[in-house]
Amino acid sequence: MHYFQAGSAITYLIVYPSGRLDKVKLGLDFINGEVGQLLVPGGCWKAAVLEKGEFGLLGEAVAPGFDYRDMEVAKGDNIRQSFPDLWNELAPYIKQVNV
Repeated sequence: MHYFQAGSAITYLIVYPSGRLDKVKLGLDFINGEVGQLLVPGGCWKAAVLEKGEFGLLGEAVAPGFDYRDMEVAKGDNIRQSFPDLWNELAPYIKQVNV
């Protein structure tokens, strides 16, 4: 569960295993569609983007407990192969590693 705390809105891109992409703004401008908290289901890829402003502050609660050994950072080749229709939109948020 992600909680907005302060600053400018943060846009979340959530990619479901089915290939569905949701964009959700975490912020306090409820009239314009922002939400104060956001549940990101397990098994989804996510990216959080500060599109404007100097900072955005959020908090996160995870259950069961979080362990970095269970976390996977998106790799370009994997995401491109798994979600080819979304690649152009997702590529700016995936760090490319040159080996």
